[in-house]
Amino acid sequence: ASNGLARQELVRLYRRAFQVLCMGVFHIRPARLGDARDLGALIDIAGEGIPSIFWREVAPRGQSALDFGADRARRTGVAFSYENALIAETGGAVAAMALAYRQPVHMPPPDYDDMPPLARPLAALEIEAPDTVYLNALAAYAPYRSKGAGGALLEVVEEDARRTGAPGLSLIASDHNTGAIRLYERVGFRETARRAMQGHAEYSATGDWILMVKSF
Repeated sequence: ASNGLARQELVRLYRRAFQVLCMGVFHIRPARLGDARDLGALIDIAGEGIPSIFWREVAPRGQSALDFGADRARRTGVAFSYENALIAETGGAVAAMALAYRQPVHMPPPDYDDMPPLARPLAALEIEAPDTVYLNALAAYAPYRSKGAGGALLEVVEEDARRTGAPGLSLIASDHNTGAIRLYERVGFRETARRAMQGHAEYSATGDWILMVKSF
C-alpha cells in the first residue's frame, strides 16, 4: 500500500512540474474585449460546431456565424462573455481559451420548449451541478493542441474556483471525445450523469453527453 501511495505522490509531483513548465511556455491572462473573435472561434471548437449552428439560425441577415459569436462574447454581465474567459497565449498569439463561471446555488428547470432540441440534454445536465464553477468551454487552436495549454488553463480555473470557495468544478463532454475525458479523469473529474445527444440536420454525432464533476 505504501508503494502505491508513493507512486501516486510521484505522479502528482511530475504532473505539477509539467503544469509549471507549461505555464512558463503559455502566458495565462484574463480575456479582453479585443479577444472576442478568438473566443467565438474557440468556443465553437470546444462545442464541436454546435455554437455556430445556433448562431447561423439567429444571426442577422448578412452577418456570419463567427461574427455573431464574437458579438456575443463582447457582452458584459452574462455567462458567455469575455469577462468570464481566460486566454493562453504564446509569442503574442492566442493559443487557447477557457470559459468558466459559478453556477447559481438554486437552478430552476430550463424551459425546454423554448430551446432547440440539440441544446436540451446539455441544459438538463448543467442544472445537476449547482454552485460549482462550470467549465463551459476549453479549447486550443490546432497548432497548440497537446502542448499543455489546456492543462495550464484548467489549473488556473481550479485555483480561482478554490479561492472563491466553490465546492467544485463541473463540465460536459461528449462520450466520443475520449482524449478530453482522459485528461479530465487524470485531474480528478468523475462522471456523475449523462444524457443522449439529440439529432440535428447539421450535427450527425450520436452518443451521450457526460457531466463530469471534480469536488473539492
